[in-house]
Amino acid sequence: MALISGNEGSVKIGANSIAEVRNFKYTMSANLADTSTLGSEFGKVRKTQKNASGSVECWADLDNAQQNQLVAGAAISLVLVHTDGKQVTFPAVIETVEVDQGGPTGVCQRTINWKSNGAWS
Repeated sequence: MALISGNEGSVKIGANSIAEVRNFKYTMSANLADTSTLGSEFGKVRKTQKNASGSVECWADLDNAQQNQLVAGAAISLVLVHTDGKQVTFPAVIETVEVDQGGPTGVCQRTINWKSNGAWS
């Protein structure tokens, strides 16, 4: 399991970028299947599917009507830039959203907890 973090990116719905990422972290893991045979002294496993989940803290413009689409169950695309400069883009589904009204005038901070929903690029 790897924990990745950074502080740059965007949240998109369709082709529209609707929130600017301030901070993010995610964990990538793999499901494992037991492939041990009866009588083996040590167990064996093989990787099956990869999974990722995490959170992004982002600035959201209160006047942007698309912000209302950032709700639990919504399909989004995340574009995240790691601290080493590597960029990843992938589909995700929002699990929960927390809204903090503190921030610059006309802007609120949202914390979006998500799970990946397909291949990464």
